Amino acid sequence: MKKKLFVIFYSIFFISLTSFTVAQVSVPVLVSPASAATNITSPIAFNWNDVSNATNYRIQVSTSSSGWTASAGFSTGIVLNDNTPTTSNFTWTTTLTPGTTYYWSVKAGTASSSSNYASYRSFTTPATLTIPVLVSPA
Repeated sequence: MKKKLFVIFYSIFFISLTSFTVAQVSVPVLVSPASAATNITSPIAFNWNDVSNATNYRIQVSTSSSGWTASAGFSTGIVLNDNTPTTSNFTWTTTLTPGTTYYWSVKAGTASSSSNYASYRSFTTPATLTIPVLVSPA
């Protein structure tokens, strides 16, 4: 009986001391569009550097940077929140609102963990074109 108790105690003690290490996932480095880019039109090609052990990426685009955190990304104004497979680029073909500033960020992930979001960048779409009004000759 003492031997069985010892085996059970040893097993429980050993299991409780065993820990697992989850590999850290690096934060992607954003490439393009450049920070504070202007006159960006659709389609937009988003690019970032590959993360060595990433199996997927999440890209977010928002019309507001308010409430953004590295761990959660954007919390308001989100217009794109999409997973992309292992590729380090994403083409967005949506119709953009003229004269609007958008903010974007990406995080890398694996099956067991994910990185923080990269520090966001912004880009602005061109203002709508105005049609000139002919005043002369009448």
